[in-house]
Amino acid sequence: MPSVQQILASQDQVKCAELLLVLLSEACSGKEIAGTVSEVVQGIFRGKWGVQIKHLAYDLCKTVPVSDADAQFIITGIKSDVISGNPEQAAR
Repeated sequence: MPSVQQILASQDQVKCAELLLVLLSEACSGKEIAGTVSEVVQGIFRGKWGVQIKHLAYDLCKTVPVSDADAQFIITGIKSDVISGNPEQAAR
């Protein structure tokens, strides 16, 4: 599997969705993934990802603790969704 950075840089929606689903599964099984989650949060909320990818990213962030710095990326992402007029995403 390509690295997290490679997947995020590729802007491939399918590969990113697969990555997020794997991370959600690992988080639910109790595996420590905080470092990877930080990398994912920063990559997704800096990039131009679709609604489905952001949904998975938000779900991941609800599943594991995030740092204060990562929380700022998430807040910025939510603000961006509200400003862009994406009410479905902003409501999540």
